[in-house]
Amino acid sequence: QQRHYLNRIGLSEPLPVTARSLAALQWAHLHAVPFENLHICALDRRFSLEVPDIYEKVVERGRGGFCFALNRLLAALLEVMGKGVWLMAANFSSASSTSGGSRSSRSSRRRSEPPWR
Repeated sequence: QQRHYLNRIGLSEPLPVTARSLAALQWAHLHAVPFENLHICALDRRFSLEVPDIYEKVVERGRGGFCFALNRLLAALLEVMGKGVWLMAANFSSASSTSGGSRSSRSSRRRSEPPWR
């Protein structure tokens, strides 16, 4: 499955884990897999953030995904390649200064689970 993912993003073979190869992997992923949020906008459809489901959608069906899904799938690939990965999620909201609101932020992290282990 690792090879199928690499083929999906236009790479023919696994790369060594170096700064240069990680940059090439990121570039290939960004240019081959489109951001799409159509699936999460459909009110009558559920979406999954489980790696096997994302893999099936992005790699096997050639679709794209939204940020959480694409980052989760890329993290799973990096882990299989031997790179430790932490998934971080954060948001930041700022109320308008004219409304007298406050600023807040929050984050969380989680390990990814690749489907090909």
